Amino acid sequence: MNIDAGNYQIVWRELPKSGLRSATRRNLPQQAPFLVADNIDHVQLSGPLETEALIRGVLHEWLTPTAPRSRDDLAGWRLSQRHLLEDLRSLVGSQSLELLVLMQATRVRETHGHLPAMKMLMTGHHLLRRSSEIRADLILDLWALVESVTQIDRLSAFTIIKQLYEGVRFDVLQEDVTDELDYANFVALSYLGDHQRRNWLFWRVISKRVRHKQLKHRMIRLLNAKPSTTAAMDCVHVRYGLTPIETDHRGRAKDEATEVSRLS
Repeated sequence: MNIDAGNYQIVWRELPKSGLRSATRRNLPQQAPFLVADNIDHVQLSGPLETEALIRGVLHEWLTPTAPRSRDDLAGWRLSQRHLLEDLRSLVGSQSLELLVLMQATRVRETHGHLPAMKMLMTGHHLLRRSSEIRADLILDLWALVESVTQIDRLSAFTIIKQLYEGVRFDVLQEDVTDELDYANFVALSYLGDHQRRNWLFWRVISKRVRHKQLKHRMIRLLNAKPSTTAAMDCVHVRYGLTPIETDHRGRAKDEATEVSRLS
């Protein structure tokens, strides 16, 4: 699983000379962040590649910019970058800011890993808190970190997963991700000790819609286990002798008939 390939960098440089509205340009700092692959010469970056790198850089840096001057007036900087994103969305012809965030995060995940994609989705969530699609992808990226990074602050990660899950509208999502989201939240509630909420969700909602029997059995085992964070983590790093399940390039499960979830 590719958490952070480390094959990219954030470069602060001047904005493109064309494509942005003059009103937007007047309110922007002289330099902006570009997320650039290591194999690309950022000095020669231009055209569509420059625009895409700028979109990715703004989404990556919006919450915690690495440039000191941007941190001096964080609220003002974020507002200017929001206007910049809207201009860039129009420039590339994206139907909405939501689609732009989802598409760019997916591409970054495939090339550079879950961590930079997660940072971009965190920005998207702050800008578009009602987006269930952004919440869903953000949960899956957080889950990937919980699975793979031993030094992660699990309490914070599981708390965020729980909060994100509570705002997801499952009727607008594709069915192939619902099992993963339900399972991630189920383990999060177990780890956080919110067993009453977990049990209610499982018997009233999850048990009726989960499609993968193996996954359902894991949750039932945790329901019957003695409450502890160790039991919850056993469902992240599964110790029940279950065979690891192959996934597609997105890190999501392939056809349910053979490989339904990456949560193994």
